[in-house]
Amino acid sequence: MRKVVIFDIDGTLLELLQAEEDAYLRAFEVCYGITGLTDDWDSYKFRTDIEIAREILDKHFARSCTTSELRTVLTTYGSLLQREVYGRGIMPKLIPGIKEVLDTLDKRANIGLALATANPEQTAKLRLETAGMWKYFSCGAFAEDGKDKTEILSKALTRCHEHWQDFAQTRDTIFIGDHPSDAVAARTLGVHFIGISDQPERFQGPVNDHTHAHYRDVSAFLQHLERLWNS
Repeated sequence: MRKVVIFDIDGTLLELLQAEEDAYLRAFEVCYGITGLTDDWDSYKFRTDIEIAREILDKHFARSCTTSELRTVLTTYGSLLQREVYGRGIMPKLIPGIKEVLDTLDKRANIGLALATANPEQTAKLRLETAGMWKYFSCGAFAEDGKDKTEILSKALTRCHEHWQDFAQTRDTIFIGDHPSDAVAARTLGVHFIGISDQPERFQGPVNDHTHAHYRDVSAFLQHLERLWNS
């Protein structure tokens, strides 16, 4: 039967660059003159690009923002990424060792690779294509699919079941993320979790034993996957 590895993006596949964060916040200024926004993403009610944008716009307009207003900001964000970040030679930065891990997993016929990210789908595709990594992932779920990571991961699992007929057991899934909310999502949905962080104390309980600062020791990381699948 197929095993599945689902990856978050920020802090898991790619390091979140300050220039990318600045482009996201600058989109609100370009579109609606909104300035002085914080990049403390944990200070927002929900941590997806769409829900953060919704919260900012709702506050600015003192009403619920429209779908069109939301789309305008997110489209502008993508344009700023292309023009003012990647267009100026600031490229996405891979977490060390991740390409070797993906290359290895991609060659195994019984393993599927998927995404569960707080990025909108088009932003995720732009960033990963620019980094040369979009090609590894067969399906996934994005910010359009839920308000929090639990909802997004749940949708990713549904799409994995739809995409791979030989994927039957949720316990054959490993979710890899960098934030405590990722660990909560995995625990809630009954899938294995590995944290990517140099601060394992951020994760409560047994997850502390399931963290890696990066993927440089490819062999050790792959052995960790096998241990979880066989547990």
